[in-house]
Amino acid sequence: MLKINSFFRMIGRALLVLLFLLIVTVSIIFKVGDGFKDRLSVNGALEQATVVRVVDGDTLWVEYEGQEKKVRLIGMDCPELNSGNSDAAGGYGEAAADYTRSLVHPGQTIYLQKDVSEVDVYDRLLRYVWLSMPSDPDDEDEMREYMLNARLILDGYAYAKKYAPDTKYSEIFSEFESEAMEEIGGL
Repeated sequence: MLKINSFFRMIGRALLVLLFLLIVTVSIIFKVGDGFKDRLSVNGALEQATVVRVVDGDTLWVEYEGQEKKVRLIGMDCPELNSGNSDAAGGYGEAAADYTRSLVHPGQTIYLQKDVSEVDVYDRLLRYVWLSMPSDPDDEDEMREYMLNARLILDGYAYAKKYAPDTKYSEIFSEFESEAMEEIGGL
């Protein structure tokens, strides 16, 4: 009889240990899952946002995660709107802003793609902006058609500009800039 009681106690302890390990494992999975979402964003997941307004050629206000956030398009740079800039004096800043306004408008759904950095020193979200959900964010044809950052470069309203560590598309943006300069002259 003692052997049977010892056996059941041992089984009971083993079940408690297994239950404890199961609880720990589930907790770890959920905690790692939160980090996994962040890794997905770094690797190209697109998150939906709604355009509130266009600030200039490379900056937008959007509604994102229930809040209004300023977004800086990465991988490129448009001329500024301020009058102290020689590009702005030539009207390039306003032309870039007008072109961006022609592609995005308040209420429009867009998709934000994170590279590495979350925000810049001005607390703006750093993102690639997609006008439509691509089936493959790394497909050059889809970038040409649906990515706002790429369209601004290809159509001559922005320069390709490398901002480390957010350099996922820097090589292709440089190619787009060369193409724009050869075909239309660009800025």
